[in-house]
Amino acid sequence: MTEKSAELFKDGDFCLSVKEKEMIDTVKASFKNVIVILNVGGMVDTSWFAYDDQIQSALLALQGGIEGGLAAAELLVGDGNPSGKTVDTFAKSLDDYPSTYNFHESRNYVDYTEDIYVGYRYFETIPGAAEKVVYPFGYGLSYTTFDVETVSAGVVNSNCTSETNKLYAKVRVTNTGKFSGKEVVQVYIAKPQGKLGKPAKELAAFEKTRELQPGESQLMILTWEINDMASYDDLGKVKKSAYVLEAGSYDIYVGTSVRDVTKADYSYILNHDVITEQLSAKLVPTSLPKRMLADGSYEALPQSEPVDTDYSAIGNIDPSLTEGVAPGQRAIPYFRFADGMAKNGSHDIMDVVERRITLDEFVSELSIDDLIHLLGGQPNTGVANTFGIGNMPEYGIPSVMTADGPAGVRIAPEVGVCTTAFPCSTLLACTWNPDVLEAVGRAGGEELKENNLALWLTPAICIHRSPLCGRNFEYYSEDPFVTGKLAGAMVRGIQSNNVGATLKHFALNNKETNRKNSDSRVSERAAREIYLKAFEMIVKNDNPWAIMSSYNMINGYRASESEDLLTGILRDEWGYEGMVTTDWWTCGEHYKETKAGNGFVKNKVMEFVGPGVSNLSVDFRIGVDVMTTETTCLSSIWRTDDQVKEFFEIHGRAEDHKELNPGEVAYYDRFIEIDLSQIRPMIAMPFHPSNTYTIDELNANLMDILDDCEKRAEVSFDGKVKLDLKSKVRDGKLYVDQGIIAGCAGGGFENICDAADILNGHSIGADEFTLSVYPASTPIYMELVKNGAVAKLLETGAIVKTAFCGPCFGAGDTPANNAFSIRHSTRNFPNREGSKVQNGQISSVALMDARSIAATAANKGFLTSAADIDVNFTKPKYFFDKTIYENRVFDSHGVADPSVEIQFGPNIKDWPAMSALPENMLLKVVSEIHDPVTTTDELIPSGETSSYRSNPLGLAEFALSRKDPEYVGRAKEIQKAQKAIESGECAGKAVPEVAEIMGVVKKKFPEASHENMGFGSTIFAVKPGDGSAREQAASCQKVLGGWANIANEYATKRYRSNLINWGMLPFIIDEGELPFHNLDYIFLPGIKKEIEDAKTEFEAYVVKDGELKPFTLKMGELTDDEREIILKGCLINYNRK
Repeated sequence: MTEKSAELFKDGDFCLSVKEKEMIDTVKASFKNVIVILNVGGMVDTSWFAYDDQIQSALLALQGGIEGGLAAAELLVGDGNPSGKTVDTFAKSLDDYPSTYNFHESRNYVDYTEDIYVGYRYFETIPGAAEKVVYPFGYGLSYTTFDVETVSAGVVNSNCTSETNKLYAKVRVTNTGKFSGKEVVQVYIAKPQGKLGKPAKELAAFEKTRELQPGESQLMILTWEINDMASYDDLGKVKKSAYVLEAGSYDIYVGTSVRDVTKADYSYILNHDVITEQLSAKLVPTSLPKRMLADGSYEALPQSEPVDTDYSAIGNIDPSLTEGVAPGQRAIPYFRFADGMAKNGSHDIMDVVERRITLDEFVSELSIDDLIHLLGGQPNTGVANTFGIGNMPEYGIPSVMTADGPAGVRIAPEVGVCTTAFPCSTLLACTWNPDVLEAVGRAGGEELKENNLALWLTPAICIHRSPLCGRNFEYYSEDPFVTGKLAGAMVRGIQSNNVGATLKHFALNNKETNRKNSDSRVSERAAREIYLKAFEMIVKNDNPWAIMSSYNMINGYRASESEDLLTGILRDEWGYEGMVTTDWWTCGEHYKETKAGNGFVKNKVMEFVGPGVSNLSVDFRIGVDVMTTETTCLSSIWRTDDQVKEFFEIHGRAEDHKELNPGEVAYYDRFIEIDLSQIRPMIAMPFHPSNTYTIDELNANLMDILDDCEKRAEVSFDGKVKLDLKSKVRDGKLYVDQGIIAGCAGGGFENICDAADILNGHSIGADEFTLSVYPASTPIYMELVKNGAVAKLLETGAIVKTAFCGPCFGAGDTPANNAFSIRHSTRNFPNREGSKVQNGQISSVALMDARSIAATAANKGFLTSAADIDVNFTKPKYFFDKTIYENRVFDSHGVADPSVEIQFGPNIKDWPAMSALPENMLLKVVSEIHDPVTTTDELIPSGETSSYRSNPLGLAEFALSRKDPEYVGRAKEIQKAQKAIESGECAGKAVPEVAEIMGVVKKKFPEASHENMGFGSTIFAVKPGDGSAREQAASCQKVLGGWANIANEYATKRYRSNLINWGMLPFIIDEGELPFHNLDYIFLPGIKKEIEDAKTEFEAYVVKDGELKPFTLKMGELTDDEREIILKGCLINYNRK
């Protein structure tokens, strides 16, 4: 095929073939007037007719499908008026595209060195590129003419401060010609170049007019999100891994192509940089050498160790299985329909559909073989080259049939069923008309459904990076915004038939040569702004049922195996909950593909196995184990061995030891292999345990990493205080203010003994640096005294204190303002060390191992890795002395003595009474938090709250104190209404604004009254509940009258469970503009009945401007017990039944 193509297209298929040139010469010699019809699939050479005076006109017909020829003929004879616009830039030559020079540099990779400067972003920005354009982006002629006038532009609802998140352009379009026709209005933004550099113009909005008669006008209002103008900073020039609106002027241009535009009178001005979304690095390149800047020069990119793409823990896939292989079949024993479908007495899928069990419960009953079967392709009789999904009749799961696209529902010809050949995607995109795309999707979906098919493998939405991509005809445009808007309409149309659309090819499939083994090497910024943006738009706005990964690699990882792509971005950042499928016959390893599609340890149980575990002492294992919950893991399991047995024996519990090992054949959702011999001492910088570097890496890149930490702090603390870490660098070394070895993680016997050996004979110095050591328990403290370790530590200037949990939650050794503390403890979230941002005080904690802290102390406070010291560790044996417990701790021997009266301390209070869930509910939004993640420490801080742990109402006074100081007062104010009705009084008198709100509610719901109402508060947070498992994050809201949380998602299952246990409703709301804002009221009619009926979607109303404005809240499935807890009001009430 390649040789035949080279024979026909000697100059490449971008240019005319020899025969085509001969034909054109013949036509020009025979006719005076010549029109060219381009029956092509995408960008081709147009210079041969654009500058030829003998060729008067050209029609870009592209591949028009079953009606394409007739449609072209109608336009040529004037029966219709063309209104399409180009969705790509047509350059004079193939070499004028920046992607051409290295497109075929290697079969094994493509370097996306043009970066974000793709298509018109290149031609309109890079010096000298504009003159290379024949037909610009957004260009198209009509038989009539139009005048486009920008009437006004500005901020939408600029008088309403809560909704100033959009810009608009009001445009009047007038048909000034002699024929009726349509025009496309396009809005472009010219952003400030700033530190990041930007394209000269970027499309922000577009809309097509209705068909206008001569002289007729149409007034149009085009809007777009301000945050959509942000640029992604992948190198930390402004804020690493964040979308940033840089300070400056955002100019608005309105017109009918990227070239034919006029600047609006209004510009959006920012006086300072704004971080619109803080993410984390994903898809980071290792081998992309450079990328283009806005002035046409290049900047070098960081290089790192390339990924071993083909590494496999279980052996590589047989190459013969990577092309044209049908899936294996199962033998299913017969079963009688009368006995029900499900085998082995388990449930079938209808039990899930009819809500007798949850989907999770159903899946838990399936065997490993069943689950494997579900992940493989299934027969798809009669459909060309695709396979089905499911096919488990013994569980009632049908074979979900798929059909390929995108230009029609592809059924094998031998079946004898004809389907419509629709225009190719690029031609559909040239309509710039979402209504047309939605109609095509609806028609295709109808054909899919008619043929008993469930999933259409379309739309394909990769970007037209180069004219050389062999699948450009399947894709839409060089612009991600046009692609996202139009393909999103296609998805809506398809799925309006209750069949599914499949976005593909996810992502960066821009080359067909060696397509299964070619690496798309791209910067994170270009990936996010250009190549992933259309996928993101459709996932967030149109909810496609499925997404298909691409064949190619992305920065060394096959797309189907990329956890960053399929979990980190698609699911965690975008919130996708649909199905992910590979493309047919990938070269990926199936176990890695399965692993890539799900979260790693979040809400899971982690098991530690392997030979490395045997080399870890029990003290080490405890130190690792206590950190697992900080990774959002539910729990952890360790194999038991002789060291564990000895540990039990030392503590006088030999009879309690039980052997625990994985079976000879064990199945895991996922696994990660760590070579412990390669582990170097590490440090987790502020403000999260995951912000990790090796200490060597930190010391080698000191100023860059410290600068990144300072910028993270600025975002975390909303710019209220300034963290200054770079000033702690002295003579190129990082000076630390404080070292702490403490708690169940760091205060173990072995840790402290090793620290004493490292410090033996040294001094911690007489400067600012201090070292405090907290043994994990009193018996450990006693043994450290007996073996001399405490004396060694005290001689150095360190302080040894009694066992105490305080350093882990900011109640012990709180650092001084702007101090930097290194700790072997468990957490370093914002505020965890005791900062009081509201008082202008901030400090920070980094997590390290006890030995490196001791090495730093021996170096008098200069950060030092334990690997850089030479020490002879004595490794004394631990002897457990239980005398302290026998002499002081009361032992009831498991039998309570009711005659002994419990004495309550001065600050120990009982829980206040909590009401059952009311029939209807009126909630006031008392806090609105838009941080990407809200930790439990921000919901209820530690440190100064420790003395109130047994005083619910006293503790609640600190709720959200460091994030939203007004929260407590607002919550208590609306709580007065609930307390009033509980005491038989009028809620409207207790809180006068409630009377007004209820007046509005009663217009639509006259049955709502104080007898069946509950009043309380709710907060909104994007993703609350990260960090520790403290239930106080929920209980403090509850005792202040909280009835619910509303979130885009919950960071951990633990936090959601804590909400439920305190009788609070864990609502979910789709991402996007909120229908409510802080201090608004939300009415939930019939909420009790809907919880009783196990509803998962709830109609809610914002009470605003004298009206009820409906919106939808969601809630994941609840167990029967969870529903009952919520209905009772809390777990305390539930346990009193």
